[in-house]
Amino acid sequence: MISIDEIVATKNRLELLFNNTDNAEEKLAVKIINGNLTDLIAQLNNMTQSPQFKEMAKQFENDSKEV
Repeated sequence: MISIDEIVATKNRLELLFNNTDNAEEKLAVKIINGNLTDLIAQLNNMTQSPQFKEMAKQFENDSKEV
């Protein structure tokens, strides 16, 4: 899914920041955010495989056109 790919891309950009800074505060912030993104990616990958998600997507398609 493109939405999950975008989260992975953000995670990768943050890893570049981590590898290219000497600032301990930046590194710590990236470490915390990347941990959260890793968990989020895993949750989204599991969720999108479920029949309930597919049913919710069908209902969403009929009910809403806004984010």
